[in-house]
Amino acid sequence: MKEKTLTSIQISVKHRDMLKKFCEKYAFNMSSFIEKLIEERTSRPDERPSIFNGDGREVKGNTAFGYYDKEHEFLSDCYDFMLWAARRLGYPIIDIEMLDVQFYQCFEDAVNTYNSLKGRPINYALIDERGKDWIKQFFFAMCKEVLGTIRRKYESIPIPGGDVTLDGPQLVFEGRSEQENLRRNIP
Repeated sequence: MKEKTLTSIQISVKHRDMLKKFCEKYAFNMSSFIEKLIEERTSRPDERPSIFNGDGREVKGNTAFGYYDKEHEFLSDCYDFMLWAARRLGYPIIDIEMLDVQFYQCFEDAVNTYNSLKGRPINYALIDERGKDWIKQFFFAMCKEVLGTIRRKYESIPIPGGDVTLDGPQLVFEGRSEQENLRRNIP
């Protein structure tokens, strides 16, 4: 087993006191907080989850419940629909602040919603083309809602000369409205 090497870090008393106040205010253990911060800042980028980058992990094993992990058509459509949705949301021109597994979750939820509303068993292969088109639209509406929820946490981002306001609340509203409309008009 590799032994952990301890290293001391020298900082000014002023900065130490500021860090101590911050940790006390938010009930952090100061040494654990520093270790975690250093680990986050020094880890390789490929070790950390990143926002959507045009690639995706294998779908099988990366959906929330794995209901359809044995259905080849589901796995293929899930990946293809993820790329389609990301492009409609603006990728690669703008960053999409979602992970591939979040797209997979939305797709699985859209299929489950369709099957539930139609009173069908959990089986993707039984769904016809009209149903798959409905699922695609519902999936996209869910992606909008998830992305909007993420962006809503950061109302505006400072940039030189002002702020940029993100479209989080609008995406959440659009996504929910579209989902409700689709629920009423299921084929």
